[in-house]
This record gives sequence, C-alpha cells and structure tokens, in this order.
Amino acid sequence: MYSLVKNMYKYSGKKEFNDNLVNFIFREAEDDSSKYKSPYIKTPKKCTAIKNRAFKNNIFLKHILLSDDIETIYPNAFNDCSNLEKIILPKNVKFIGKLAFTDCNSLEVIIIPNSVQDIEYGAFNSCKNLYQVVLPNGLVEIKYATFAWCKKLKSIVIPNSVIYICDEAFEGCESLESLILSNNLKIIEEGAFALCEKLENLLIPPSVEQIMDSAFERCIGLKTIIIPRKFENRMAGIFRGVNLFSVNITYI
Repeated sequence: MYSLVKNMYKYSGKKEFNDNLVNFIFREAEDDSSKYKSPYIKTPKKCTAIKNRAFKNNIFLKHILLSDDIETIYPNAFNDCSNLEKIILPKNVKFIGKLAFTDCNSLEVIIIPNSVQDIEYGAFNSCKNLYQVVLPNGLVEIKYATFAWCKKLKSIVIPNSVIYICDEAFEGCESLESLILSNNLKIIEEGAFALCEKLENLLIPPSVEQIMDSAFERCIGLKTIIIPRKFENRMAGIFRGVNLFSVNITYI
C-alpha cells in the first residue's frame, strides 16, 4: 500500500523539498504555515522530525508522504489541517505529540505502526471523519482525549500491551459499535468511553482492577455487559445514564 501511495506524488502539484529547504520548512514554525500552499508534500530523507506547529492550520494540505527517516511528530504538527485526507506514518515513528492531528476533519484512516511507543494526549481529538484506527502493539497507555469526539469511529481493538485508558480517551465516539479491550488492561478512567451511544456489547476483562465513575456514561445502546463481579456494587456509577434494567449483565 505504501508504494501505491508513493506513486501518487509523481503527478503535477507535488512538492518535494531539497536538502537546503529542510530546516526552513520543518523547523519549529512560529508563523502561519498556510503559506505552504501545495496540497501534496513529500518530506526529504534527511528529515527526522516534523516540528511543533509545522503545518498547523494549513488548509491547503491534502496528502503528505513522510520519509522512513521520520521518528518524531511533535505537538500540534498537523493540528487543524482540515483538508488533510491521507497520511501514512512510516515504520520508524516512535513518538506522536499532543494535539498533533487534532481537528483533521478530512482524515478517515490512520494506521499507527508498532514502532510508536508514545501517543500524547488529544493527538487525534475531534477528527470527525476518522472511521478506522489501528493501534500499535507495544502501546501501554491511551492518554487523555486521544480519540475523543471522533464521531465516525466504528470499531477499535485495544492491543494487549495497553494497561491504562485515561479519562475521556474515546469520549463522544458516537458511532462506536465494536470495542475489544486489552486482556491485560488494569485501569479505565472517568469518561473513557462516555457518550459512545451505539456500543451494544461490552466485555470487561478479568485483568481490570479499577474503573472510575462515568467511564461508560450514557452508553445508552448497551444490550449486554460482561464484567468482573467486584464491580457489581458500582455499576450505577460506572454506567451513569444507562438504564441497567434493560441490559443483560453477566458477572464473572
């Protein structure tokens, strides 16, 4: 798939940066990056990072091809690139900074490679058309509001490496129908899956030690819940706003 997307940059309208432009384009930008008006951008091989706010608020950018040398995407790098449709994260990326892709409302699919060790808070917050996400094996924590208000996200598989889901991580994912949690998950914080109104079936693995109140607030579509018995007396708080009398609950 990578090679096919790479060919996309061969037609007119592409923008390739030569070596003497690397520091200029990918520095920590303090000015308005919207002056870079090409919709198609390819980063050069010597570029190892996309700096803070490098393309923030760029309304022209549609497709970007990152070289395999990219290891770091700093905070706000692509924040509010409202027309960004396609980006493939290369195999050597290790870090995605806070709010890096927030409000990228044209982005539909993001596949995060297994090389990624850390995704900071709000990285993909409010990507309203994002419907498919593949998370990396090896990720330990899904941080605050990472995928909150991704209103078209339909399913998510939490890798077994994840032990901690922070508050509001998937809040407002109103199209979420399928959720598979990590078998090694230990903590689900407040509001982690609040307002996931289309979620019907939920299995909380026995590994979970703590679920905060409102973790699944107003998940009003729930039909079945399988959950460790130790949470039996806290169901009303965990599932605030859910009519538990209409849900088939199994304690394990």
